[in-house]
Amino acid sequence: MFALTPLNSDTIYALTSAEDAEAAATLVPRLASLGIEAIFASAEPQAQATVAPFAAQAGLPVTTLPDLRDHRLSLQGNAPDDPYIALRFTQRGKARPGAETFNAAQARLKTAVRAISRRPVVAPLMVLAPGLLAALISGRDKTFGYDAFRAMAAPGLWQITHRKGMPVKIVPLEDTP
Repeated sequence: MFALTPLNSDTIYALTSAEDAEAAATLVPRLASLGIEAIFASAEPQAQATVAPFAAQAGLPVTTLPDLRDHRLSLQGNAPDDPYIALRFTQRGKARPGAETFNAAQARLKTAVRAISRRPVVAPLMVLAPGLLAALISGRDKTFGYDAFRAMAAPGLWQITHRKGMPVKIVPLEDTP
């Protein structure tokens, strides 16, 4: 569990990376309707490509934050059908050689969320890999496991709400895109 100290925004929109350019383009009208004022993404090509159509349409720059990068499951990368990924949800402190633990990925993302919250914008958007958002969600909801992760839409749009003295809420926006 974690708490945020909102300085400017008590809502952050989280967008998981799209699989292709067509899916990314379908997001533009939905994102435009949210009043987004700033975009934060990892430097990973998939995250940048997901937000590029919206950023161009909205005339907003994309601020790159290293803490939004996907977590490395192993030296070989992240294969969606790798059974090791399922173990990550139950063995959070363990990792393969050269990989980042699930707990470390959660901590890194929490740092990014706090940094975004402190920016002088009302409606920020962060773009990240589904696995990284799953790490954040499962830190708040212990019932959110591997099956829920596999069922996440890509792209998917989520709302993270944090108000002082209240629990953090992370909910999918149902009508994505």
